[in-house]
Amino acid sequence: MKETTPASTFAPLALPIAQVFDLGSRMVRVSLGDLTNEAALRRPHPEGSSISFLTGHLIAGRHTALDMIGEPSLEAERWRQQFGGGLSATDGEGYPPIEELLVAWNELTPTFRKALGTLSEDRLLTPIPQHPFPTTEDTLRGVLTFLAFHEAYHVGQIGFLRTFLGYPPVQERLSETTRAGGAPKGD
Repeated sequence: MKETTPASTFAPLALPIAQVFDLGSRMVRVSLGDLTNEAALRRPHPEGSSISFLTGHLIAGRHTALDMIGEPSLEAERWRQQFGGGLSATDGEGYPPIEELLVAWNELTPTFRKALGTLSEDRLLTPIPQHPFPTTEDTLRGVLTFLAFHEAYHVGQIGFLRTFLGYPPVQERLSETTRAGGAPKGD
């Protein structure tokens, strides 16, 4: 599954946002593809996040973005209740296995990309005065820009946790993808 963002598919203001989310999609897939569930649930500190929690949190974040775009999902509340903003990671009891989190991510990605592709310049510049995000611009574009940054931040945490747990760095798995002309083993 390769994400591409042809410029003709997106409004010019949406293109850079879509490209950041596309990279996040790929990085999460590559980061999770070789993990065991046991490793994905480990936390480096009792108050820290696990890869499973972070992945669920990213899924909840994309559902929030879909809500902001105006394309709510029936699954959104389920993800937000367990992994939404303001919630802390737990020991992972009750979290879906990492394989299910990866399936959910892969199923959500095309829906999310399609929704981003529907955004016009006017829609992106629509004011959203009431939202919980620290944006520099109170528009849909500002909210989506923040959510893309937020996702990248947590994708970086997942990459750090992989190496902390003894897995190869994400860059090595990305290199495997490039050399093999497709997805690395486990994707």
